[in-house]
Amino acid sequence: MARHEVTYEVTGPWSLESSREFWEEMAPLPPAGAAGTEGTLRTAFTADADWRRVTAEVGQSGSAARIVVTGDGV
Repeated sequence: MARHEVTYEVTGPWSLESSREFWEEMAPLPPAGAAGTEGTLRTAFTADADWRRVTAEVGQSGSAARIVVTGDGV
């Protein structure tokens, strides 16, 4: 299983918690625990190239976003 991790400094105001709440409200029926726990946003999707499952998790540390993508379709 492949794993990629990157950290980006976010320009301007950004709140992961606000983003997570928005994500939860827009999802039709997210699987239990899919949105993550407090301080993280998690989601799963299929890769365009081969339709394999990919999982993404976003965390926030100050003004930086940490993004971890794992799966066979990465």
